[in-house]
Amino acid sequence: MRRSLVVSIVIFFLLCVFCAYKNQSQKILVAPFVVYLKSGNGANFTYLGYNVEVNYFTCKNRSYIVVEVNGDKKVFKRNFSDDPHGIYWRKDQILISIKPVVWVYRNGERIPVYEKSWNTTEILVKVWR
Repeated sequence: MRRSLVVSIVIFFLLCVFCAYKNQSQKILVAPFVVYLKSGNGANFTYLGYNVEVNYFTCKNRSYIVVEVNGDKKVFKRNFSDDPHGIYWRKDQILISIKPVVWVYRNGERIPVYEKSWNTTEILVKVWR
């Protein structure tokens, strides 16, 4: 009986070691960073070790979005009449998406509508892996 107990403990220990090793090899998903920006505002944050700065402003029927990732700067310009699809930029290991947001009221609730028009005062910025 004592021998079977020792064998059971050894098997349990080996299973624990195997499960711990298996769980270490799995990648952990990181939640995306999401922020809404009104014209004239910006955001600074760190995501997966990348220093990200996003600034948004409008002037003379045009939207300007300035994105800087670890010193690499991109300026996106959109006329209010341009195609309202979002802007997507991959920088190394992260993807940055920028979408114009128009807010509407439905059934008494304020609901965001994305990619309707660049003639807006707010954008959605999402950064993920």
